[in-house]
Amino acid sequence: VTPSVSIAASATTICNGSSVTFTATPTNGGTPTYQWYNGTTAISNATSATYTTTGLTNGNQISVRMVSNAACASTTSAVSSNTVTMTVTNSVT
Repeated sequence: VTPSVSIAASATTICNGSSVTFTATPTNGGTPTYQWYNGTTAISNATSATYTTTGLTNGNQISVRMVSNAACASTTSAVSSNTVTMTVTNSVT
């Protein structure tokens, strides 16, 4: 089996400081492990199937890498998800 993962965001256009939840959907993952990324930088303590944050800025690119432990998986290396690019606008008064 070939493992893969995709992600979806609760919103992709937000106001500065708004909360966004990203959810990973694995295929052939078994009980997978996750690491979330902002660009190429691993996000500290973001290792579950969901990641929620209020600290995004315009242009942030969020993705996840998943390692499958499914029986007969074609790879035990990390597979990468799609990337969600955020649009963040400053609040106006």
